[in-house]
Amino acid sequence: VEVVNSQTIVSALKAGKYDIAYQIPTDLYKTFKDLDNLQVLGRQELYYSYMGFNLGHMDNKTGENVMDRDTPLQDKRIRQAIGYAMNIDEIAQAFYNGLRTRANGIVPPAFTKYYDESLVGYNYNPEKAKQLLKEAGYEDTNGDGIVDKDGKNLTLRWAMAGGSDTAEPITKALIQNWKEVGIEVKLTNDRLLDGNVLFDKIRSNSDDVDIFGAAWQVGTAIEMRNTYGKNAALNFSRFVNDKNEELLNALDDIRGLTDSSFRADAFKAWQKNIIEEAPIIPFMFKYSTSPVNKSVKSSNVYIATAKSQSPMGVVDVPEAVK
Repeated sequence: VEVVNSQTIVSALKAGKYDIAYQIPTDLYKTFKDLDNLQVLGRQELYYSYMGFNLGHMDNKTGENVMDRDTPLQDKRIRQAIGYAMNIDEIAQAFYNGLRTRANGIVPPAFTKYYDESLVGYNYNPEKAKQLLKEAGYEDTNGDGIVDKDGKNLTLRWAMAGGSDTAEPITKALIQNWKEVGIEVKLTNDRLLDGNVLFDKIRSNSDDVDIFGAAWQVGTAIEMRNTYGKNAALNFSRFVNDKNEELLNALDDIRGLTDSSFRADAFKAWQKNIIEEAPIIPFMFKYSTSPVNKSVKSSNVYIATAKSQSPMGVVDVPEAVK
């Protein structure tokens, strides 16, 4: 077992130095997918990325989140417009070789019982974004290309981490998407941030952040109260909503212990409310790949323990990803 620099891993795999490579960067996929000595395994990750909105703060005395920040984002129509303005499908295809897809919700597809394939989420719809902005009272009254209300342009600060080859071009693409519907978005500190700096700003609800890009690695026992409940420290948007609390309670209802369909239906109802209220905009789901040398007789990347313990042989990446 070795930790290998991403710049040398493909040549090492080609030379047959390693039997299996895990956590290989997505942007390397094209460089190893057709190597003759490899079989590529893949699976949906327990992961989703998202755009979050800074709506308030955590009251440390009461232990509750408070949605009290003075921002146009308190109007959910503005948040929805930001979601509909993003051409996530195009970005996923352009930068991730088909290994990431637009997230239609918060529950990753790997949770087949809880995942709601009928949920549309925020597909690219700039005209709908413009209509929502208009309904919220934002129109371009001075011809500068940015919508305004009460003499103030809709200008927002976005905190996003750098550190990858795709971060900068994706950032530029999204800023252009938002500009096309009349929303001016500028980077916090006028640059992409170090990951630690980004997290500090998100956690403290820094006032120079209106939108933030983040992601969650979801546990195998999927649970949402710790990230979206009114008492959750990890509810970084500080979103509080009575219906959300009611629906979160249903996720933990004792009936779910004996009736799996009850909990599945509860997850779908909760997700629909989150999509409607838009405290975050789901961004992408992720597909991971693991190249395996063909000399290996049996290997798999199943998440489910029962499947992993079965001699299923090598499982190939889906044709759609190829």
